[in-house]
Amino acid sequence: MIEIRQHRDSLSVDLYYDFHLGNDEKRIPKWSNDKVGRMITERFMTNQPDVEAEDWTMMDEL
Repeated sequence: MIEIRQHRDSLSVDLYYDFHLGNDEKRIPKWSNDKVGRMITERFMTNQPDVEAEDWTMMDEL
């Protein structure tokens, strides 16, 4: 988790591939980027049940 926070604004292709393809040395499972994105989306939808999908897909980051 610390590594994610330290690099949350990174545009590094290598870091992207670590989270997309997985990295055994860093113990990052394959498709972690999709899993994290899904968790963020589900949490937002749970905490903001009145916001329609059309609206939240076009929102600026908080």
